[in-house]
Parts: sequence; structure tokens; C-alpha cells
Amino acid sequence: MQDYQEVTDVREFFSPYPYWSCSVFGFEYRPTEQVFQLVGTLLDFNVERGCRKFVDIQFTGVECFHKSVPKGYHSPYAASPHRYEQQPDERMVEVHDASTTTQKGKFKTVLEMTYLMGNITLVYERVFIKVKIGRGVKTQPDQWDYFDVATGQRFDFYRPFAG
Repeated sequence: MQDYQEVTDVREFFSPYPYWSCSVFGFEYRPTEQVFQLVGTLLDFNVERGCRKFVDIQFTGVECFHKSVPKGYHSPYAASPHRYEQQPDERMVEVHDASTTTQKGKFKTVLEMTYLMGNITLVYERVFIKVKIGRGVKTQPDQWDYFDVATGQRFDFYRPFAG
């Protein structure tokens, strides 16, 4: 997992502020690999003004994955049990809270989604994260371009780690 850092204290990772918030660009559960991947932008009050913290979070050794969606809720988010990809014209899906406990030497995390979208529950062994700090530049009244602060390279807001 090149360019990823292991999160050694998972509970600390999910509780740096009174609430944990992540706008989700996509996620995928790959059961044969025992991996759950979530890509988004993480609320971080320590990031320089005008910048965003983009994250690619890999949960490994996943032995339990469950996505609950309220009955009758229809959306692209609800359509697939193991995969979701944000489209620019859709309402943003967010994790608005996360709670983590330990259970038989493994971690159990519940990611609570916004807009009554239910939650995702995972039991796993380790977490790895890749971080990119991006700065937005307004190019038109409703258009922004994002640039990697470290490299200066432009990237797609909804797919910050593509390429």
C-alpha cells in the first residue's frame, strides 16, 4: 500500500473533534480482498484556510460489512449494497458521525450517514489512509478547480486520487 500510512489508534482517528464528518465521493467493499475503501473529503480544522483534506481510507481484514438503508429510500446510494460513486449533480452523501469499539482484537466501526441514509458497519483489523491537501480556485461563478498543494497538479474534485 504505497503512499498509505497506517492509522495506529483507530478510535483517535475517528474522534479528533466533537463530531467526525466526511463528504463521501465513493466507497467500495471488495469481499474477496477483505477491503472496504472510502474516498472523500474530511473535515479538519487544522487545514489551511481555502484548502480541503482529501482522504482515501482503506479498511483491511474486513470480516463483516453491513450497509443498512431505510425501507423505501431510493437513490444511487441505496442502489448497490457494496459500491457507491458520487455524481456531480447528486446530493452529497456524508458520514456525519463514526463510533469505534474493539471486539475480540478487532475494530468495529459504525459510520452514520446523513439524510436518513442509514449506516455502514464494519469489523476489521487495520486502517490505512492516504491524504491529499487540495486548494480550490474559483474559475467561474459555479466552477472550482482543485490543485494538490504539495505538487501543484490539478485534480478532479470528485476523484481526487484517480490517475
